[in-house]
Amino acid sequence: MKLRYVLAVIAALMILFFGAHLDFTNAGENTPEKSAGKQLPNRETLHERLFETREALLVYAATDARYREQYQQFATEMQQRGRWLKFNIRADSDVRDSDLRGTTVYLLGTVASNRWIASVAEQLPLQIRQNSFKLFENTYADSTDLLTFYYPNMRDSTHAVYLITGNSDAHLLRELQRSSRQLFNSAGDYRVQRNG
Repeated sequence: MKLRYVLAVIAALMILFFGAHLDFTNAGENTPEKSAGKQLPNRETLHERLFETREALLVYAATDARYREQYQQFATEMQQRGRWLKFNIRADSDVRDSDLRGTTVYLLGTVASNRWIASVAEQLPLQIRQNSFKLFENTYADSTDLLTFYYPNMRDSTHAVYLITGNSDAHLLRELQRSSRQLFNSAGDYRVQRNG
């Protein structure tokens, strides 16, 4: 009995000691940064970078003509409301891949309405499809499901990419009008909002 106790204590100490030195960043994910053996910056580092530059690119959805004007209007309102952060707003159709480097990027819309969301999401630890998204083995397929996701930008990992997306443009736009601060100021790395 005494030997079991001693072995259990030793095992626990080994787990604590060795576990503290393991890197679980993107565990199980095959992102370009992990493949290259680079350490991704943490949220604090990305926020510090944003506070240094005080500038971000907000790419709004313009692919779907039914929602283009509403997204543009919302982006303009965010630009006007910005006190400490200057938003440079651009339609997704006017953005090149090189524009997504050298700045924090906010992508607004759905995979159907903003062409950059699908492209960027391919390099992140999540999956976004036409009417659903999958995060940590959970699939969210309801039209009212929304996702805010903050992660290092794989095109320039010294800056962040911030997805504000969902499964329905109509629902996302309603929520942006109703509670944009809640969607834009997510405290964690991600937030899933279900059933509006």
